[in-house]
Amino acid sequence: MPSFERYTHAEAVGRFVEQATRMLSPLALILFGSLARGDCHQRSDADFCVVPTPPPGAKPGAPAGSLALIAVIVAGGIGFAL
Repeated sequence: MPSFERYTHAEAVGRFVEQATRMLSPLALILFGSLARGDCHQRSDADFCVVPTPPPGAKPGAPAGSLALIAVIVAGGIGFAL
């Protein structure tokens, strides 16, 4: 589990996770990159893969439309509007 205690943009990461979860209801929200590995620095971005929930009526195992939505938090701002 990565530690966010020394990461300058921890609040922005938390806001992104809360808003993305509330607004998109994703199947999964995956943190990857240096922040997930724990080797980030103060100017590191936070890389997320947002896996969409399959649309109603989708067959099990069928693609959910787009494979994933990549969002990057840069310098405390969110990479796309929520």
